[in-house]
Amino acid sequence: MPELNLVRRHAKANWEYRITIDGKDIRRSTGTRNKKDALQIAEKNVDAEKARAKGIPRLTFEQAATCFLEEHIAGDATMRRYATSISMLRPFFTGVDVQDIGEKLKKSYDWRKARGVVNAKGRRVKNITGSGMRNDYDALSSMFTFLRLDYPSLENPIPAFLERMGDRLAHGKPRKRIVSFEEQQLIKGYYFSPPSGSSKAIMQKIWNRLEFFIETGLRDCEMSYLIWEDADPMALDIFVVGKGNRERRVPLTDRAIEIIKAEAEHSSPTGYIFPSPNGGPMPRLGKSLERACESAGIDKVVPHDLRRTCGCRLLRGEVVFDGKAKTFSMQEVSKWLGHSSISVTETHYAFLSDGDINPRKTRTKAAW
Repeated sequence: MPELNLVRRHAKANWEYRITIDGKDIRRSTGTRNKKDALQIAEKNVDAEKARAKGIPRLTFEQAATCFLEEHIAGDATMRRYATSISMLRPFFTGVDVQDIGEKLKKSYDWRKARGVVNAKGRRVKNITGSGMRNDYDALSSMFTFLRLDYPSLENPIPAFLERMGDRLAHGKPRKRIVSFEEQQLIKGYYFSPPSGSSKAIMQKIWNRLEFFIETGLRDCEMSYLIWEDADPMALDIFVVGKGNRERRVPLTDRAIEIIKAEAEHSSPTGYIFPSPNGGPMPRLGKSLERACESAGIDKVVPHDLRRTCGCRLLRGEVVFDGKAKTFSMQEVSKWLGHSSISVTETHYAFLSDGDINPRKTRTKAAW
């Protein structure tokens, strides 16, 4: 058996193993600072290193990406996001073996070029932020984690690359944008007095959908795929499958019930509550909302800001049930919005002052 040695560059670095096979020196990271774990990982990888040295076929980026997107198990929204990220990275890694991606990132990859990356449709994407690029590399890291199930010797080079890039590929600061009632009326005015050439009926349907975002706090991807079987007017709530396939029931406010009833009068045979013109899932409304904000002369609002607005109004006691305004606790809001834990909710709404959360108004234990 070839001699196996563990080394590391400094006390806080991950252990690396060195081994010589057929006269070739091999050095790879074990991904851990624990020497005992590192030795176990290295010993497990010896056979794989021997096989690799003997010329076993290598895995290309295209083969790995196809396998990952077809076989990885995750929520629909997550897989759509992964597919988008992989398509953004494909121009840089086409023809590259997965085992060589780490070396390409170290030596020849210029991260600035990604600001002019070509997407799957051949279009040049401009103004890509460091935060957006970070999401792409998070997806690539998930692909490596998936591949290690079948290729345990495969090293994931993405964490080291992201650490080296530092703030240049850091996630952006959390948005704090919420829509005031005055801004809501200005946006509504755009849809009820649409530009020439726009259908007033269609514009008002779009507004109903945007208002449903505010009333329910659903994510864009959750609302797009709502079907009539999910709605229960008698229980005054709606069934939602969110991130991580977590299921929850979201209470319907008075206005949300009115919107549901209005949509029921023109229900689609495909079963979607908010169908597209061709009967499919509801299209994204970000561009329409952006035009409305521009026309109203207010700062940009994205659909997720409407979800944040809902959360703030729940905490402030600005939602109406049975004609009465009611306040929700942080724990109730966390359950309503489908967060994985209350700490997530507290982090997202930390910008609210104690005065914004009104404890004097009537509290409610909604019908979950």
